[in-house]
Amino acid sequence: MRKSIYKMVPLIVLFVLLLCGCGESENSGGSTLPFPNYSTVLEQNEDTSAYAWAGEAVIPARIYFDNTGSMEGFTFDENFGRSPDPSYLALIRCLRDMSRLQDAVYYTIDRYQQRWVEYEGSVYQDFASDGFHVGWNETEAGPLTSLFFEGGLDAGYVNVILTDLAEQNLNNTKLAQQIQKLCEEEDCAAELFVFSFEFHGNTQVPNPDQISNMLDERVDGKRPYYMLITGPKQYVAKYRTELTELLAGQQLTEGKDYFTATSRLSVNEVKADVTDVVFEPFADYEEMKELYSGKGKTSGGGKKYGGKNNAEDLSTEETLQAESTNTRPSKNLIPYNNVSQLFEGTLPTQIAAFQYRKAEGVPEKMGDWELNFYVPLSDGKNPNITYTCDYRIYRLSGENEDSTQEIETEEGMKQKEEKLREWVADGNSRVEIMQEITEEYEGAMPEYPTAVFFSCKDKPTEKGHSPREKEILIIFKIMKEERVPYERPEWLSRFDTSSSDEPDDYFQHTYNLIGFYDILFGYRNKRMEDDTLRFVSSYAEIPVLITDLKE
Repeated sequence: MRKSIYKMVPLIVLFVLLLCGCGESENSGGSTLPFPNYSTVLEQNEDTSAYAWAGEAVIPARIYFDNTGSMEGFTFDENFGRSPDPSYLALIRCLRDMSRLQDAVYYTIDRYQQRWVEYEGSVYQDFASDGFHVGWNETEAGPLTSLFFEGGLDAGYVNVILTDLAEQNLNNTKLAQQIQKLCEEEDCAAELFVFSFEFHGNTQVPNPDQISNMLDERVDGKRPYYMLITGPKQYVAKYRTELTELLAGQQLTEGKDYFTATSRLSVNEVKADVTDVVFEPFADYEEMKELYSGKGKTSGGGKKYGGKNNAEDLSTEETLQAESTNTRPSKNLIPYNNVSQLFEGTLPTQIAAFQYRKAEGVPEKMGDWELNFYVPLSDGKNPNITYTCDYRIYRLSGENEDSTQEIETEEGMKQKEEKLREWVADGNSRVEIMQEITEEYEGAMPEYPTAVFFSCKDKPTEKGHSPREKEILIIFKIMKEERVPYERPEWLSRFDTSSSDEPDDYFQHTYNLIGFYDILFGYRNKRMEDDTLRFVSSYAEIPVLITDLKE
C-alpha cells in the first residue's frame, strides 16, 4: 500500500451512459480526426499568460509625465542651471527608447485646462526646458486623483506614471487601495520603480497632520522619484523586463541605483507539464489476470512519458508490455505516436493521448481501460506549501448524434446546418477517478520526493460490463498554495518618513510610503494573521485524451 502524506477521498464521477462503443470498428460512431483544439477548455495561469507577448514587438503604453511645478526641481543643478541628475536623464532616455519598441503616447498636465492631455512635442527634448512645468491650481484633486479616481486611466494599456507620490488631499494608503481595486477588477499587475534624484528648488508636499494643506520649502539634495506601472499582466511583465535591460545599458543597477516592488510575489515558480508525468507501465493479459485475482503487487514501476511527440518512449504495445512490472498497471491503452496530428491547429500545451485497444486475449469483462500516473511535486515536503487537485471531463458535442441541426432563418424558413464540433463539459460520462499524494513512486528524485497519484478508469455497470466512451478529454489540475513570511524590503525605510517629526524629512522622504507598500504589494496577496502571505498559483494542468480512433 502506498504511504501517503494525506489521503483524499476517491472522487467518483458517475453519470448516465451517452457514448458507448458500437461494434468492433475502431472508427464507428461518427467521430473523425482531427479533433477540435482544446485551448478553449484550458485555464490559462497568470504566470504563463504574463509571457504571452514574448514574440510581439509592440506594447500599447501611455506615459503620464507629472510636469507640475513641484517636480521642476529635478531638472536643476545646485547652481540653478538646467542640468538634471545624470540618473534622471538616463531614465528619461530609457523611456524614450522604450517608445521606439511600443505604441506609446505621452501625457502631461496642460497649463490652462489643468488636466492630462496628449503631449504634441518630444518629452525627451523638452522635459528640462523653460515652460515645460506648469502650476497646478486645483485644490480638491491632483493629477493622481484624476487618473485613479476619476476614470482617467484605460486599464487595457500599460500605464506608466512618473510622480513624487506627494499629492494634496490624497493619502497614499487610499491611493494604494484604489490601485489594488483596479488590479483586481481588471486583472492587472502593478509595479513600482523607486529612484532618488538630485533636486534643487522649491517643492510642496501634503501636511501629514492635515493633507488638505500643503507645506512649501526649498530642497537642495536627493528626493524620491517614483515610476508606477499598471496594466494587463502580459504587457506589464514584458515592459518591466525590457525597461530593466535598458536601464542596465545606462549603468543603472537594480538594488543599487533604483529599487522595485511588484504585486506578484517572487515565489518558487517551478511548474510541471506532461513531460514530467510518470505513467505506470501498461499491463499485458497475464498481469491483468494477476491484478484481477488480487495477486498483483502495487508498488514500484512507472515510466516517464516524454519525447518530442510526447510518446516517443512508449510507441509500441510490445515495448509497453516488455517494460511492465508488478505494479498497479495501466491497461488497454496505447499512446499515440504523433499527438499533434490528432488536433486542429497548433497545440496550446503538450497533451498525453491514448488509443483504447484491448490487450490480446483479454475477455470482455476485462475490457475496461485504466490509466495510472504520477505528477512529481517540486516542494512536496515543504510545510509551507499545500497542493490541491481537481479535474474536469469533456466530450465532443455532436459526435455521437446527428451532425446537423435545424435552425430558423430570418425569413422564417427552416434549414439544416452543421453542428459546431467543440469540447464541452461532460455530464453524462462514466469515469472513476482517484487521487492521493504519495511518497512511493519509481524514478523519484531527491528534489521531487513526493507526487500526486491519479488513477482513472471506466466505471462498470451493474452487470459488470464497462461501456467505452468514444473520446474523453480530462484536464487534471494541481493548485499550489504557498505561505511565505511577509518582510518589507530594506530600502523602504530609507524612503519613508516613518514617524519623524522633522519638517525636512517630509520633503526628502515620502510620507506613508510604508502604508502604500503594505496595501499594494502585501495585502493583494492576502496577508494572514500570522504575518505571512498566501500565494496561490497553478502548478500543473495536464490534458489527457482517451479515444478509440486510430491515427
